[in-house]
Amino acid sequence: MKKQGAPVDWVGFEPAIVALHPISMVEKAPHPNAAKLFIDFALSDEGQKLFVQRGRESAKAGLKPEGYPVHLRVAPSRVQLAEKLADYTQQYESLFLRAH
Repeated sequence: MKKQGAPVDWVGFEPAIVALHPISMVEKAPHPNAAKLFIDFALSDEGQKLFVQRGRESAKAGLKPEGYPVHLRVAPSRVQLAEKLADYTQQYESLFLRAH
């Protein structure tokens, strides 16, 4: 809308909380090779540039959508999330999943 002249803008509050956008394939996918090819494309430079063109944050460092704040501090970073994923998963499950 901003590109079309609307009087709006994006403001990043710090620290910004990042969201992960996982990609995966189901165990019994009807076309597993097609799924693998799609995942390869989505993670490639070309695929990540498409994400950026659509205003999404890229998994590749240095690729940001137009208007994305250059120095926005995110917490936690994607690297920090990956390093502590098992701990975060355990904490989430202990809080929100009932023991059977």
